[in-house]
Amino acid sequence: ILHRMMTRQGEFKTRPQYGVGLRDFVKKAMNSTNLGLIKKKITEQLAREPRIEEVLAVAVEPDGATLKVSVAVRAAGKALTLQPFVFDSIGNPIGE
Repeated sequence: ILHRMMTRQGEFKTRPQYGVGLRDFVKKAMNSTNLGLIKKKITEQLAREPRIEEVLAVAVEPDGATLKVSVAVRAAGKALTLQPFVFDSIGNPIGE
């Protein structure tokens, strides 16, 4: 999931539609339009992942100088709520 969020679309020649390109988004203003677009792109990308059966929830919220992304999916028949991903102001994951 993290890999999909970090990869820019077009980065993989064999999978041109793969990726959200989160680093490109976090450099923009974190207004409701951009937050909604990030959430939409993450939801669309997770729905394309063959190992994910269903996207249950995606939340994107600015948290001071960071961006927090929370994800819940159904995979292997189980509902999974992942620990939030936190990205710094240039789009690098914190704690990775």
